[in-house]
Amino acid sequence: GGSYSPPVVLEEGGGVGEYNRANRSMHHFNENSLGVVTCVLLAGYVFPLPVMILTLVFAIGRVLHQLGYSKGYGKHAPGFVLAMIGMLSLEMLVFLAAVKSFTQ
Repeated sequence: GGSYSPPVVLEEGGGVGEYNRANRSMHHFNENSLGVVTCVLLAGYVFPLPVMILTLVFAIGRVLHQLGYSKGYGKHAPGFVLAMIGMLSLEMLVFLAAVKSFTQ
């Protein structure tokens, strides 16, 4: 017969759990950051001040997300909401810049 390998389960409790959740939040940031940087570069030329403000909103949201998530699941929601507002608004500004470029 084959050997049994137990499933990998991340530790949720104590300092190790706090580290695991913070690390997961950091990887979420890494997954989203390329899209945000692309939006900043594309929309920043057309809408510099709103892009700067939305980038700060995104960054603050990600910091709050990581701090909240490290304390426990569910406590990251305020940071998640802020980060999504920043990210989705940046995407909308890219869309508006594209529409503006085609209509002029």
